[in-house]
Amino acid sequence: MATQTQHRHNAQAHYCNAAGCLAHVSAGQLMCRRHAAMLSEDLSAAMHAGVRSRAHYKAAACAAILHVAELEGRPTVALRRCLAKWRELAEKSERATP
Repeated sequence: MATQTQHRHNAQAHYCNAAGCLAHVSAGQLMCRRHAAMLSEDLSAAMHAGVRSRAHYKAAACAAILHVAELEGRPTVALRRCLAKWRELAEKSERATP
């Protein structure tokens, strides 16, 4: 049986980004159905709206992953830093766009 580490290093495989989830997802999907169902309408809308720039998408993705981690009682310190970084970059890209 393959270990978690072996699964994570398979370049062809895509996994749910929720902490600790090893569910396979299609390329381009952030989360499995179970974790995606935990997102509010606002977070789901932000994910779809985030495609206008990489920074906006990353900020929305970090917010979604953080939300699920909070609901599941997982550690969130690193996720909060990630979210702050990508929100700052998204704001900078908005100011730079005419």
